Amino acid sequence: MATTKFSDKQREVNSKAIAQKKKRRKKKAKITLFLLFVISILVLCVLSLTVFFKIETISVAGNSTYTAEEILSAAEINKGDNLIRVSGEKLSEKLSVMLPFIEKVKVEKTLPDSLKLIVTETKEEFCFVNKGNCFSANKNGKIIKKYDTVPEELIKVTVSDNVKFTPGKKILFNNEREQTLFEDYLDLTQELKYKVNFINISDYFASYIKIDDRIIVKFGSSSYFDDKVAYLKASLGGVSNTAEGVFDLSAWTPDNNQPVLTYGDISSYEK
Repeated sequence: MATTKFSDKQREVNSKAIAQKKKRRKKKAKITLFLLFVISILVLCVLSLTVFFKIETISVAGNSTYTAEEILSAAEINKGDNLIRVSGEKLSEKLSVMLPFIEKVKVEKTLPDSLKLIVTETKEEFCFVNKGNCFSANKNGKIIKKYDTVPEELIKVTVSDNVKFTPGKKILFNNEREQTLFEDYLDLTQELKYKVNFINISDYFASYIKIDDRIIVKFGSSSYFDDKVAYLKASLGGVSNTAEGVFDLSAWTPDNNQPVLTYGDISSYEK
C-alpha cells in the first residue's frame, strides 16, 4: 500500500510539472506571436513610409492666383514622394506663408498613389501704410502684397512707424495697445453698415476713421470702444444722408455721452 500511495503522489507531481511546462510553452508561443505581430507592423510602417504608396497622380483645385506648378514647387511635392508622409496641416501652414494669397490648403489622399490639394484663397481688404510702405492684407491682418499706392478698393489703414510688414504673416505691431485698437476697428468694419474709407491708428490716443466718404469719426483710444460703436450707430440715424463733418467720440464716457457733430470740410483728415 505504501508503494501505491507513493506512486500516486509521484504521478500527481509529474502531471503538475507537465501541465506547467505546457503552460510555459503556450505563454512563450503567445509572446513569440505577439513579437512577430509587432515586428510585422513595424516593417509595414517602414515600408509604407519608404517603399509603398509613392505618389503617381497630383492635382490642384481652387487656385486662381497661382498656377498648380507654382503651388507644387512651393510645397516641394513631386511624383515618387511618399503619400503617407504628406502632412496636410504643415503643408497648409507652409503655403499660406510662402504664397500669401492662399488662406489654407486641404489635402486629400486616395490610396495607393493619388494626392489632391484643395486651395482656399484669401482676399485683400486693407492696405497698411507707414513710412512710404504700402502693404495689402486680408481681414485677419495677414500681409499679402506690396503696392506703390493704395488700391482704391481697399481700406487704407495708417499705422505707426514701428509696425512691421512680412508678406504671408500677420502685421506685427510694436505694442499691444495699437494691436488691440486695430482689432477693435477690424470688428467695426464687419458690423458697421456704412462703408469705411480709411482708418488712422498712427496715434493711439487720436485714432479716427472716415465712413461713407463724408464723415470722420474720432474714437481716440480703445477705451469704451464697444460702447462708442453702439452710441455711434444710434446717433447716425439722426444725421442727414448728405451731411459732411466730424463726429467726435474721443472724450466719450458713459457719464459724458454727448458727442459733437461738427459740420464742414473734412479734407484735412485725408492722410
